[in-house]
Amino acid sequence: KGDSFPSGHTTQIFFLMTLFIHSFQLGFVAAAALYAVAALVGLTRIYVGAHYPRDVIAGMVLGSVWGILATLLDSAGL
Repeated sequence: KGDSFPSGHTTQIFFLMTLFIHSFQLGFVAAAALYAVAALVGLTRIYVGAHYPRDVIAGMVLGSVWGILATLLDSAGL
């Protein structure tokens, strides 16, 4: 129906995980584990029928990009 693009839950969790990983400078294993948890959030949104895969993928990309931009702005002192 068009009301579910992108997945807000997925966007938020990927945004938070990206900020968390960059803020605490976590290693690869910890970052992979956190992104796996974030991916599970997206998969559950598909599983319960709240979103299509494209909604979740868009949420993953959007949340990650926003997290990276926020990290860059923070490191630049803005």
